[in-house]
Amino acid sequence: MPKKRTLPEQSRILVLMIEHLGDIVVSTPFLKALRETETAAKITVVVSKGPAQFLEHCPYIDHLIIAEPATGWLSRLARAFVIARRLRPLTVATAIVPKDAPNYDFNELICLLSGAQTRISRVRPQPIYRIKPLKFFPFYTKIVVHHEVRHEAEHRLELIQNSAGFDTHEAVLSAWLTSEDFDFANRFISQNAISKSAPLIAIGIGASAAGRQWPLENYAQVIETLGKEFGVGVVLIIGPSELHLAQRMAMLTRHPIHFTPHASVRQSTALIGKSSLFIGNDSGPMHLAASVGTPIIEISGHSMGASAWSINSPERFGPLGVTHKILRPARVSTKCSNGCVYGHEPHCIKRIDPSLVVEAARELLSNRIKQNSRRQHTHKTHFSPLIATQSK
Repeated sequence: MPKKRTLPEQSRILVLMIEHLGDIVVSTPFLKALRETETAAKITVVVSKGPAQFLEHCPYIDHLIIAEPATGWLSRLARAFVIARRLRPLTVATAIVPKDAPNYDFNELICLLSGAQTRISRVRPQPIYRIKPLKFFPFYTKIVVHHEVRHEAEHRLELIQNSAGFDTHEAVLSAWLTSEDFDFANRFISQNAISKSAPLIAIGIGASAAGRQWPLENYAQVIETLGKEFGVGVVLIIGPSELHLAQRMAMLTRHPIHFTPHASVRQSTALIGKSSLFIGNDSGPMHLAASVGTPIIEISGHSMGASAWSINSPERFGPLGVTHKILRPARVSTKCSNGCVYGHEPHCIKRIDPSLVVEAARELLSNRIKQNSRRQHTHKTHFSPLIATQSK
């Protein structure tokens, strides 16, 4: 059970999450724990424009502020002042940055300029930070130093527990979808003549960094093989900037594929939730799959034995709370002992052979088909206007 709140009633808590989509998804247990503890506080979240729609129906938030895209440090600095100006009238009591410091979106500055008396963040266990972390991050009033590697969702819960004396909550990802989101998924499946009797596979071919992207030619081999063996339907989960990847993929395989470049984040989540399996890189769609309980095959370029503290590490950012398999190089390479250093192009991730992905997919699909056959005709599902889903 949560401890009693530590802030006066009607105090305002600011949460700064100018981050990628996957980071927002793994923050959902943090937001839930914060709301359950501070029941009377007003919670304002500053979130990047792209992922903002994912939180549109989050019941734990009172106010969303959208951070417009910014490239280059001058643009990000200017954005920080714009956001801070919007925050000043809100009388913020506590500001929290769930992402570990330092980061490059000037969250520290926004915290200071917000006027919050309590400003909280966290750092990884670098020896220099353990001594006097506030000396290196003076814009904060409290810094949590992590001492062991845990999943990022758990680290963010640890931030609440250690900084404010809150109880630990179970790290369970959530998504808040509407009946309209599921209607979109059903229409997409129907309009594209995707067979409802065959497994549907959602594939995430993109990633925030090129070094995390498994070659499209490898995905094409996997699609061809699974198409022949299972007759799978295939939908590529992409954003508008990844349309060229989907078009190239369509040229690499003879098996029919479908994609949704203009689907919203929640619509894509609903479509993933209708799928029997998600296959993809370490990316936002992978975490969306975890939030709706879809089994996952993660293709990771972070080798076994490389630093578990890396932002590419499955120990920190792998699938959480769902059936999954993580495929990664068995040994580190000479140049990439702490993690793949080739962020601008695929490198270590190319060592994952397509046959390994096919083998993992066979196992998970076979298990899923058996489960579905046992459940068939046992019940009907009814959707309310707003559906909150949790990964199991």
